[in-house]
Amino acid sequence: MSAEDYEPLTYVRIEAGIREAINRLADLNKKYAEAADDLAEKEVLYKRHVAEAFIICAERLKEAGERPTEKRVSIQVDLETSDDFRSYRRAEAMFKSIGKALEVTRSRLDAMRSLLVNARVLEGHVGG
Repeated sequence: MSAEDYEPLTYVRIEAGIREAINRLADLNKKYAEAADDLAEKEVLYKRHVAEAFIICAERLKEAGERPTEKRVSIQVDLETSDDFRSYRRAEAMFKSIGKALEVTRSRLDAMRSLLVNARVLEGHVGG
């Protein structure tokens, strides 16, 4: 691409970028709060199911006359709670992903604000 292919930055374009970033921040903040709530819900559900599964597995083994070793019970619990674990990890990934998008958008907003300030300073030196 040559220099002619780029449009010059103008106040209007910078301010439009700032408005866009602010709107995106508002949207992402809402999604982040929803993702945090979903993550907390999934984590509690997963941990509750793990605790229940430990009790049930140990009881089943005892009833069958087997010694419930920690390793054996743990493997059975992992099998029985794998769907909950997957759901929890997906919610965690979504939460982290939205958090990262928030960071990037905040950085973009900061950069756009700096551009606007620098453009105003530059105009003051050129025009004055």
